Amino acid sequence: MLDRDEVRGFLTFLDTANHRELRERRKALEDMEGVLQCGSDSRKDVQFMLRMLREEQAARINVEWSSARRRSGQA
Repeated sequence: MLDRDEVRGFLTFLDTANHRELRERRKALEDMEGVLQCGSDSRKDVQFMLRMLREEQAARINVEWSSARRRSGQA
């Protein structure tokens, strides 16, 4: 299981990473998920990190889309 400091560090990474870094981390985590034993704590940790990463990517896309709409005067 991830400890509090590991989770905090990962969340800090999500806050500060650029799009390329997020893509690279997502690819690495997806590769790890594929080789870890089903039901293991390590796999659950990777799945948690993937879920958080995907949420961050979706949030950024939403913000970019909303900003683009405002700039174009559609909001």
